[in-house]
Amino acid sequence: MTQIKIVSKDTAEDLECEVNRILHSHPKATVSGLRNDEKGYSCLLTIPTIFGNREVERTITREDMSAMEVKTASYLLEEDFRDGRFQGMVEDQYGMCPSDVAFNHGLLDRYENTPLGDELLIIDAATDYKNAAERRGITLQQLRTTSEITWSILAERHDLPTRPLDYELLGEKIGLTLDEIKVADRRLKHFLNKKE
Repeated sequence: MTQIKIVSKDTAEDLECEVNRILHSHPKATVSGLRNDEKGYSCLLTIPTIFGNREVERTITREDMSAMEVKTASYLLEEDFRDGRFQGMVEDQYGMCPSDVAFNHGLLDRYENTPLGDELLIIDAATDYKNAAERRGITLQQLRTTSEITWSILAERHDLPTRPLDYELLGEKIGLTLDEIKVADRRLKHFLNKKE
């Protein structure tokens, strides 16, 4: 179970927008503890995860929300990824786990207990990859081969060009070596193989 306290320094509307974004990704999440104090507007989200009990606090600002509105990626996830869902359990090197966290394991290994790791826990990874690939004019096999979409979103999150995508520069930005990117990439492909 992961508990995320979200604090908006600016407006209650910003808090509502961020909460709705997470609830869209995680319908099983629950919201409680709505408050308005010296820190700002806040609430507590509880999300079922397989990573044990964790508590996370995130503060959002009007600048953060404006950036999300402008970018095609909302943190690590493009809006059109949310059109379809794959529900259920999959198996990876950790054993059976929910599909919405499986493909993140490669990055979670590196980023656990960091802001990016926290974000990876709450993004909507339970997505329709076949549909996402078709939207970009590529096949699921091409997506599986390149993992283009996932890494492009990471690059965009760090304001890097995505065509061509410089994996070495991306690695420097997110603190991964090329070898570590390859490991995470293999785990992503393993997850995609389970989706067909």
